[in-house]
Amino acid sequence: MDDFWDPSPDAVERCDEDRPLDERHLWPQDTGTLPYDARCALLQLIRGPYIDESDQLWSAVLNNQQDLSSHLADMLLELCVDAETGIAFARNASTGEREVLKATRSNAMTLLDTIMVLTLRKELQMGGTNRVFIGQSELFEQLAQYRRLESQDQSNYQSKLKASWNRLVEARILLKSDTEDRFEISPVLKLIFGTEEAAVVNEEFELMLKRAQEAAPNQGGSHDDDR
Repeated sequence: MDDFWDPSPDAVERCDEDRPLDERHLWPQDTGTLPYDARCALLQLIRGPYIDESDQLWSAVLNNQQDLSSHLADMLLELCVDAETGIAFARNASTGEREVLKATRSNAMTLLDTIMVLTLRKELQMGGTNRVFIGQSELFEQLAQYRRLESQDQSNYQSKLKASWNRLVEARILLKSDTEDRFEISPVLKLIFGTEEAAVVNEEFELMLKRAQEAAPNQGGSHDDDR
């Protein structure tokens, strides 16, 4: 998740607005080689968090994929495109043991952020190729068991859950739907959190939860008694 772009508050201007007459020479000193829509797509990929097939820039990504990959590589980034799920995003280049500068602005995830992301990814996995929707109360109910890991009373834990939820909405991992209390889980989670990686992290959380539950009787009471 560290390679995922923090969404910028500045929106990329849409290509349909003020489209130039000359697609490749936008001003007299322009030395760029990409057409205008591809430049818009490049800028959106850099700003993040991603472009999906519902975005008007999606076709620009598909039509200029090789050129976009090359321009991103010049910035130590790599282009990830999954045509099946309809998602494209840029992340730090995978350079193996060779250390290079990291270009992406990554968000430090809290423990609860990570648990929430893993839970959403499980929901996606169970949904197969179908679109998956979830409500806030439904998700929070699933995460109730992890309150011991946060050592919080019910009120504070709910506040933390809501803060994590809002961050995922802002990052477009949770997408608003036509139904007010239902959000679609973005398929981008399958791409940025691999199956093996998710399994390892989830196993660690389950172990932490088991230890917290075993320690509870020695701590003078259970969180379930909190008011």
